[in-house]
Amino acid sequence: MPLSKITLDKEYTLSNTTVNGEHFYQIKNFLDPTLKQSMIADVDAFKQEGSGEYETVYGNTDMNMHQVARFQTPTWQHYFNTITDAVSKVAGQRVTMLASWSATAYESTSLVNWWHKHDSDYALVYYLQNFDPAMGTVWRPEEVDDEEFMILGYENSISFFTSDWSHDGTFPKWKTDEFLREHPRYVLAAEFILV
Repeated sequence: MPLSKITLDKEYTLSNTTVNGEHFYQIKNFLDPTLKQSMIADVDAFKQEGSGEYETVYGNTDMNMHQVARFQTPTWQHYFNTITDAVSKVAGQRVTMLASWSATAYESTSLVNWWHKHDSDYALVYYLQNFDPAMGTVWRPEEVDDEEFMILGYENSISFFTSDWSHDGTFPKWKTDEFLREHPRYVLAAEFILV
């Protein structure tokens, strides 16, 4: 996997993988790790305000986090600006954020596969808290229904990608409730279009 660097508020190492013309990028050690607990608390408080647009996806917030007053703090503005700058730099042109939300996974008997695509040029996932990188994102290429591959979900990393293929989060298949009760997964997501 070739590596390159991009400079935003600091220099980041960027992993770049291309599969059948689709691009997948990842930056590890994205934010200051001391921000994790306060960001989780903000997501938990916001999550209680509504069930989100996709009620079948457990723990989703509404799709407009970046426009909500609670998320106008310096920490959150830094997060939103930095992910937008990262996608813009890699895309080679300016992007604008269409949507942003959280998808958390606690203990739940309602966790099922939810294959989906994004109606945007790029989509992004930030693994705010993710105990096991194997709980990343699995992809299903458009032309091959029975083949899948996975991008690992390292905690405190962002993964962003061109959004043409169906994909879903991965969860443990054995004792899911017990695992997620001990290790809840906090993911933030965003969609971008080229300007």
